[in-house]
Amino acid sequence: MKTKYLMVLVLAGFLAGCSSSGSLKDSRAIVNQYNRYLEEKPNALDRIIATYMDDEQAQELRAEALRYIIRSRDPLAYRLIQNQLKKPQNMEYWALEIIADETAQLNDPEWGALMMNAYSALMDLRINLEKKILGSIFANADLQSLPRFLDLYQKSYDHFLQLDDAFAKSLGKYDDDGIVPVLLKIINDPKRSLRTRERALQILADKNEPAFTEALIALMGDPQTDQMLREFSFNVLDLTQDEEILLALLKFLDRSKERHNHMLNSALAVLEDFSDPAIIPSLRFIATDDNFPYHLRKKAVDGLIACESPEELMFLILALKEPHNLIFWTDIATAVRKSGNPDLYQTMEKTALALHRDFQGGSE
Repeated sequence: MKTKYLMVLVLAGFLAGCSSSGSLKDSRAIVNQYNRYLEEKPNALDRIIATYMDDEQAQELRAEALRYIIRSRDPLAYRLIQNQLKKPQNMEYWALEIIADETAQLNDPEWGALMMNAYSALMDLRINLEKKILGSIFANADLQSLPRFLDLYQKSYDHFLQLDDAFAKSLGKYDDDGIVPVLLKIINDPKRSLRTRERALQILADKNEPAFTEALIALMGDPQTDQMLREFSFNVLDLTQDEEILLALLKFLDRSKERHNHMLNSALAVLEDFSDPAIIPSLRFIATDDNFPYHLRKKAVDGLIACESPEELMFLILALKEPHNLIFWTDIATAVRKSGNPDLYQTMEKTALALHRDFQGGSE
């Protein structure tokens, strides 16, 4: 497990041994040595590396050496940093910070891939540590700690938003010809998380690419992406002005609604075993919720009536106090008359009288 890290130490020791004087003693010496390297004397880099790897040197001097190592873009420098970043937990914070700052100036895909691997490794370490710390918090926190815990939650969420924004800005720097095919590949890759695919879809939409509509249509009809598309649709409907995009989104939402209603119809068909009292709460909910389409609510009302229960008929009568339920007045009144129950009939009359008074009061 320690082999690769030891290789770095051995490499540094070898380089120091090859150098006539070992590590350098001050910043000026590092600059002079780097200038020698630029004069096509590659061995001059050895002493700069030896200075960075020398734990007995001052941190400021080691940091200066590290900066010039990375600026050299030398393959030896790359291998040194690559080996160190394989175990970022063994590195000091200042070194990680310098590596991040200096590599940001290189504009080199090879170094970019290296830093992505380092970021992934650091994220794994951070997540593992956070889980342990949260475990300690949960074990020891009381109600008095709740405000502080909520502050931590907000801080974590803010960090996520900053990270998300940083990724979006990074992707935005690429030209459309290069990034659009990559985004389409991500969007259509079922192995990737829905969150990642949705983010790629949003970036493509922001670019107002014709390929966006095609990608959107390709995703429609896939049960795994339906929820993602519904959320995405509501997020962008009030932002986009593109007619094709709007049409595609509206058609998708309409089809989603039809599919949703079809599923409810199928569920209600299963619920038609009215002898099972366990289905009653579901029938009540659907019958009185005006978010459901009329035919589904009618089916639920018929189901409650078919129970032939005074309790369910009373529930339906009382539901008539809500205006959106009055469309079922005739069905409920007919069921009450057929029941022959005087209590239900009397309640129905009182409800009708109250509605009539409300109507008269409104007209005045």
